[in-house]
Amino acid sequence: NLNTTVFAYSFIKSVDKLMSTLAKAKQDESNMMSFSKTLLHEVISMRLSPRGYLREVILVPEVIRLSGYPHLSLWELLFQLAVRYDDKRRRRYTYNLQICTLKNFESKLLQIFGLKSRPKPSSDIIIPQYMIDLYNQQISASNNLQFANSKAASANTIRSFVHTDKPDSGSCNEDSCVRMEFNISNIPEEEVLTAAELRVFLDKHISANNITRRKILRHKIEVYEIMRPGNTNVDPVTRLVDVKHVKTKNATWVSLDIHPAVLKWRKTPKQNHGIEVRISSSKLSPSFQNFKHVRLRRSVSLSDSEWHSQRPILVTYSNDQIQSRTKRASNKNRNKKKKKKKRKNRKNKKKKFKNGCSRKPLYVDFDKVGWNDWIVAPSGYNAFFCDGECHWPYADHLNATNHAIVQDLVHSIDPRSVPKPCCVPTELSPISLLYIDEHDKVVLKAYQDMVVEGCGCR
Repeated sequence: NLNTTVFAYSFIKSVDKLMSTLAKAKQDESNMMSFSKTLLHEVISMRLSPRGYLREVILVPEVIRLSGYPHLSLWELLFQLAVRYDDKRRRRYTYNLQICTLKNFESKLLQIFGLKSRPKPSSDIIIPQYMIDLYNQQISASNNLQFANSKAASANTIRSFVHTDKPDSGSCNEDSCVRMEFNISNIPEEEVLTAAELRVFLDKHISANNITRRKILRHKIEVYEIMRPGNTNVDPVTRLVDVKHVKTKNATWVSLDIHPAVLKWRKTPKQNHGIEVRISSSKLSPSFQNFKHVRLRRSVSLSDSEWHSQRPILVTYSNDQIQSRTKRASNKNRNKKKKKKKRKNRKNKKKKFKNGCSRKPLYVDFDKVGWNDWIVAPSGYNAFFCDGECHWPYADHLNATNHAIVQDLVHSIDPRSVPKPCCVPTELSPISLLYIDEHDKVVLKAYQDMVVEGCGCR
């Protein structure tokens, strides 16, 4: 519950003092800052009442920020702090600081996610099925991004891009050839691009020709980088980037490596003239010339949903070079026995010390923050947190350091000299987030140190 309740009690005693302070402050506008701080001090000093109604005044950052505004009047400040007084009878008033708290919560999360502002995606954005499949693959693999492609193995960020059609000219004007351009300007400069692929969908070919139907058709798919654009009568200058020989027995996606071209576009964006994709029959199927089942262009028969799920996409794999600061729990399967033993120890310790250091549930709900319009998955996640006392002697599962043990010994001798060791996370794991960024691009990213896996005394 993000509602913060501020109780103000017996405020009338301080009104005269505050009003006199305001009168002095109005004479010298530079004193308004000190007046604001005085006001905050007066409100904080009211935290104890005769009946104990007011135990604490919670000042969120948004409220504290108000003390830095010299032009706010006394009553504006009082309103922001939800201070009310009814001279007929004493009442408790509740002020909902949900909006202020949400703003601060939102800004902190955006900072963690590496976003400058909250994305506001267009309503017509379609999430490629490939990105959804990748996300499902990652959450089943403990949120650690892993790929068969060795170049993409070190990536922790995946982005998908849809193309804009370039005007066809010269010999590229049939179903067997298409020119595409991708805007990749939203990839941050600090990220290291490890791989880039063009994904093309080949539908299962159904032919009316019995002879063709019995054969397994083979195609050659070539992708060229456009080095210099052409015009109506002249073909562009191109260089071959990748080629694949594929069978059309079953519907499948074909991956073409265009990493060299994308690297060049990042270094020199002005040289991004796009790519040209060509389809031709292999030597084993020389007579076949119908390539409409290769989804390079949208045919009249395709619906919007079919085209969006089958259109070509550029997928980039990169690494933001942000390292995990804490030991990660990544070998879950290999440590099953060790985990069981730890759980037994925890169970025994909980019986002995109910308030001992342990992991507690903490669910972060993106829907409640209002982020469900740009975060595709998950709708929220269990972050957990560590809480509890560090009791001597320490159990094995608390992973106490030698320093923590020494600190506890010193504290037991002289409690005023040093505090007791604290219950903190000792093992953290990442989460995978599928979202739409501020440039309307679909991103799958692994964020390190987001879930507490283990707690200890440090």
